[in-house]
Amino acid sequence: MQKKMCLVGGIARIAVLSAVVFCVGAALVTAAGSTESSEQRVRIAFGGAPATSSAYVVAVAYGDIINGQVEGIDITIEETGGGVDNVKMIQSGELQGGVANSVASYSAYRGINAFEGQEPFENLRSWVPQYTWPIQMVVPADSPAQTIYDLVEKKIGVDIVGRGAEVSNRDMLTSLGLSYDDIDNYHVSMTESLDLLRTGDLDATFIGTGAPTAIIVEYGTTQDFRLISLSEEDVNKVANDYPYYFPIVIPAGTYDDLTEDVLTVGGYTNAFVHKDLPEDAVYEMTKAVWENRDRLEEAHPSQRRLSGDMVPYLDATVPLHPGAARYYREVGFID
Repeated sequence: MQKKMCLVGGIARIAVLSAVVFCVGAALVTAAGSTESSEQRVRIAFGGAPATSSAYVVAVAYGDIINGQVEGIDITIEETGGGVDNVKMIQSGELQGGVANSVASYSAYRGINAFEGQEPFENLRSWVPQYTWPIQMVVPADSPAQTIYDLVEKKIGVDIVGRGAEVSNRDMLTSLGLSYDDIDNYHVSMTESLDLLRTGDLDATFIGTGAPTAIIVEYGTTQDFRLISLSEEDVNKVANDYPYYFPIVIPAGTYDDLTEDVLTVGGYTNAFVHKDLPEDAVYEMTKAVWENRDRLEEAHPSQRRLSGDMVPYLDATVPLHPGAARYYREVGFID
């Protein structure tokens, strides 16, 4: 059974100039106490992810499009720890938007899984689907490991605790009857893990982001590598256990070293907006992003697969912002 889910992010509320500007209803109130017209510029701090990730690269393209095409909106893309950090900072108002994967957004909005015991993150609203991402299990070409079960008791980079990709790695292992107790897990960044793989200090690393991934491409310029496949039974088990994962095929040729298709599991990474962002602002941002797909495709190959068919899954993960929903209805992506 194939399942799909998505998420999203971006919002405007805090601007830093000579004074801090807060969005309050239809007016902007400065720290000095003066009130200005709502025609003032909307300033958005948008959480990307680590700068090495595909999500950050695509978020930078959002910024280029919106700053160049949309009157009255300034968006700044910030490097962050990733999706879990982003949803927390959107909920608290530290960020006005950001990207997150389907695991973090679905769970945070409902107060479940890693967010169990917390109040649901009701400030989150879906904005734009970004891309599907696979868990890429990278091993040296001469590694004896052929399946994920061959990695038991091996040294594996699983990303930094709290990042969406790290949560996904844990979920995958749990679904397959494994855990961090079964491996020698290293909680280091994706870049660091590939450096350690290069020096032989790791046996494998799990990279959960859009493919092709620039740091894996770079790794392949000096090192021969393989990606480990999961069985159909395994990917279906993970997809059945969690509503936000689904089977993904990484096609042969995605990387120079990849001569055969690789079957794995993955999910969506998407962009979110805060519920208080003005409807008209979100509408104009959404329109600009979709009408400048060429800039997105220049930024990252994953954007060639961006499709209106992805939009209905956004609402199933976190409700769409009314401004985004208005645009999607106009173009027929949703009813």
